[in-house]
This record gives sequence, C-alpha cells and structure tokens, in this order.
Amino acid sequence: MHSNADITFQMNTTTSYIDMILSTISDEGGDEEGDSSEKLVLDMINKFLEVLPEPLRRCESSKTVLERGDDGSINVFTV
Repeated sequence: MHSNADITFQMNTTTSYIDMILSTISDEGGDEEGDSSEKLVLDMINKFLEVLPEPLRRCESSKTVLERGDDGSINVFTV
C-alpha cells in the first residue's frame, strides 16, 4: 500500500472507531442492565486494545525489512 493510502486508511479506521465509541454515549447514564455509558466505552476500548498488533520496533527488525526499493516503495512483507 502506498504510504499516503496507508495514512488515509488509518485515519478513516480511527475516525470510524471514534464515531462508534461516541455513538454509545447517552445522556441517560446507563442502559437497561445498569451499565453506564462510560463502562460501555471502556469495554469497547479494551476490546480494540486486545486486537491491535504490537508496534514495529525498528531497532529489533532486520535492516532488509525496512529498506526501500529504488522507487521508494516498502517491501510488501513489512505492510
């Protein structure tokens, strides 16, 4: 994926997650089962954190993985 396309994808995904989280907030202070909107949001955040991959640590990766091609592209296996 081109770096600009990757940035756009990440921004759109983040916006989607934020919109989803904000849509759970209500002025009523809780749902029928007694859970507050804050608890629902925290539960969603914890679920997102469970599925996020570990960040790429440049110091621990092979130098060949991070090399760019002559055209500036990144190796497909690094994306």
